[in-house]
Amino acid sequence: MINDQSPVISDESRVTSDQIDPILINRAITDARANPRVPLWTSLSKALLRYNQLMRYKQMKNPDMTISQEGSDLLNEIIREKFPELSNLIEEELGK
Repeated sequence: MINDQSPVISDESRVTSDQIDPILINRAITDARANPRVPLWTSLSKALLRYNQLMRYKQMKNPDMTISQEGSDLLNEIIREKFPELSNLIEEELGK
């Protein structure tokens, strides 16, 4: 839903199909295809993901998984949980 004011997104927000702007979705998908990386590292996330990576090496459980892969998987899981309808729509469009 587009209006003169930017929407406020809270932890409880859910985007529904009647709020999805197809022009903005197409623009977001085009941008994502052109540059799919999102640099989001904080000291906490870097340390936690690095610790997990070192533990995998130590235990020989999936030692080839990088912290970028693990971070991407975690971020995608959280996004799908928080915005299920919107993420389903975008994943469907990206799959085309």
